[in-house]
Amino acid sequence: MIVVIAVSAGSVLSYAQGKAVAERAVFRVEHRPIDALAAVVRSHLGENGEIQIHPQTKTVIVIDVPDRIASIRRLVAQYDIPPKRIEVIIKLIEASQAQKPADVSEAIRDIGSRLQNVLRFSKYELLDTLVIDALEGKSASAHLGEKYRISFSAGYLLESGQIIPLENFRLDKVIAQKEEGRPPAYQNLVTTALNLIRGEEILFGASRMEGDGDKALILVIAGRVPK
Repeated sequence: MIVVIAVSAGSVLSYAQGKAVAERAVFRVEHRPIDALAAVVRSHLGENGEIQIHPQTKTVIVIDVPDRIASIRRLVAQYDIPPKRIEVIIKLIEASQAQKPADVSEAIRDIGSRLQNVLRFSKYELLDTLVIDALEGKSASAHLGEKYRISFSAGYLLESGQIIPLENFRLDKVIAQKEEGRPPAYQNLVTTALNLIRGEEILFGASRMEGDGDKALILVIAGRVPK
């Protein structure tokens, strides 16, 4: 929702005699973080444009020439929209040394072939596949297999929705099962930030398995934005 408030003649500013008279517009932010929207607006101000941010009322006041106001109004309409749904697809793979060469689970044949080109392991087994539904600007978490948990904060889509940022992406291992009145205990294995590109997979080694130097965990992550 965009609220534009007209101003009285006494509130109108003139940058210089003979130049366009400035207007004042108030935009009420409904969906996006106000600081993020203000940063976008600020980058589109004219030479003498002004911006005022009011977090308490979630409003941004812009003073600029009419053409700039019109451009910023269109920009805000495109930016301040309800959060989009995101799907993050995660595969958990165990890598080890096989007794016979090129031992790769059929479900990950293509991925295993790529991994064999860059890693010293020869066996790759798919432990679990998980699809996590999330919303822009919200946190999400889910268990992966019996021993692991994935959590992250989904950022706002970038580059016209082609890049899906995942902030504080974590892979945790369960080290103590849930007891009555107590949550399960976890050990963090990976904490990072990711920028997923739609249509592409990210592969990275998550952790060498404790107590077994010949095995490691690998995550394969992809993101999509359902229509």
